[in-house]
Amino acid sequence: MNFFSGPHQSKYDKQLFEARRLIGETGIFDPVIEIISAKIKQELKKKHREINLLDAGCGEGSHLNSLQEKLVRSMPADVRGVGLDISKIGIQMASKAHPKAVWCVGDLANCPFASGQFQVILNFLSPSNYAEFQRMLAEEGMVVKVVPEGNYLKEIRELLQESKTGHRDSDGRTSELFSRHFKQVYAEQVQYRCALYPFMISPLLQMTPLSWGFTQQQMREIVQRGLKEITVDLKILFGRK
Repeated sequence: MNFFSGPHQSKYDKQLFEARRLIGETGIFDPVIEIISAKIKQELKKKHREINLLDAGCGEGSHLNSLQEKLVRSMPADVRGVGLDISKIGIQMASKAHPKAVWCVGDLANCPFASGQFQVILNFLSPSNYAEFQRMLAEEGMVVKVVPEGNYLKEIRELLQESKTGHRDSDGRTSELFSRHFKQVYAEQVQYRCALYPFMISPLLQMTPLSWGFTQQQMREIVQRGLKEITVDLKILFGRK
């Protein structure tokens, strides 16, 4: 479904979403999804027969699909997944790959859903609109926000910085801003290392805006360095109204 009629230009193209899909399929984020699933189960299992789950900024849908599958297997509730993203390309890919969820093209600043609709709103490495999250969240619902910590994909960033002057942008105010809008009930930092196989290096480079502006030659040179491991370092914030 397309709820966004205005013009929109974005660097988030099909190649980037294909890269994110491929990396998602390797299971690199499975430990993060497992923690989120367990916390949702703990908090909501006894309270709801139906759980409406929104992934706000869902991209090509891999995170929502993984989380929905885990919740369906572990909870007696009927778990309904809805993905929202401003990218038509991302939503098209999501709808083809994961038909069990509802996928919508729309703007986070003006979400096309009624108030109080969702027991869970997931925001995974994506921009937020906390006013809309507040509006759409059910009274006993939960917002789950995943943000990068300092060592997230540090090996990739180090290689990129060897080829281009600059530094990773970071927002140390994310937790503070989240706590202004929601009662933070739990937070967990998740850090681990994953084996990095040759076929994963190019997609990892393509899926991060840090590589924008690099030439194809520069990208090939970085891939040829042959990274063996990658660090995942994320913070998961859980909040209520």
